[in-house]
Amino acid sequence: MNPTSIEWCDRTWNPVTGCSKGCAYCYALRHVARFAPGARPAMGGYVELTVPYRDQKGHTQPWPHGFEPTFHSYRLGEPALEPKPQRIFVSSMGDLLGSWVPAEWILRVLEVVRACAWHDFLFLTKNPARYAEFNPWPDNAWLGASATNQAELDVALAALAKAEAWPRFLSCEPLRGAIELPEGAGQVVDWIIIGAQTGPGAVVPRERWVHRLTWDAVDQGIQVFHKDNLLKSALRGQKLLRQAPGVARARRVAGGASC
Repeated sequence: MNPTSIEWCDRTWNPVTGCSKGCAYCYALRHVARFAPGARPAMGGYVELTVPYRDQKGHTQPWPHGFEPTFHSYRLGEPALEPKPQRIFVSSMGDLLGSWVPAEWILRVLEVVRACAWHDFLFLTKNPARYAEFNPWPDNAWLGASATNQAELDVALAALAKAEAWPRFLSCEPLRGAIELPEGAGQVVDWIIIGAQTGPGAVVPRERWVHRLTWDAVDQGIQVFHKDNLLKSALRGQKLLRQAPGVARARRVAGGASC
């Protein structure tokens, strides 16, 4: 696992990397393209790495197959090595719930989540409909769905409503258009992350988009987390909300859960 600059988590853990969706604004895809420009695609489909890949000079290469979906099963033991409770973002460099990811990979990741009950594991996907396939989720799993516009948000809410987990959240980063939360959204999610698009050709979010989404969330009792990058665009000179749910770990402590 690695420390991270992502404000809403403590560490990132990437047992599965890569994605087949190809979003133009994907920071992970840009990162891999920058640091692994000569990576060879996986031959014959997706691949599992049971040990770190090393080049001819003995240097470890974290993305030997570029952004092709890859299961780094040698990383499965990493969360157990961290004794301090952490908020861990799972597969920040891919989409673990993508339709192309074998169920076996996901089930092996969930075994670790259940075994490491002192951590909170945050999942985020553009394919939230797949969450229901793995019901019920561990008590320490937070399930999130990406929604950059109204259409994606409507799909995300419908899918999250079928996921047996709590907390559930929305990540509206990058916010690429006006979004209104429908009535009842607060019964489905209790956290929403709002952020700006970065990188070449970024769509700059408008102040009214951020305020409307924030007001809708507050009105429905949903916790709001504004990313720092909004200070460079929609919320210059304004105060950021940095709320986050604490119910998952509090529930386990009250129930006497232990590792």
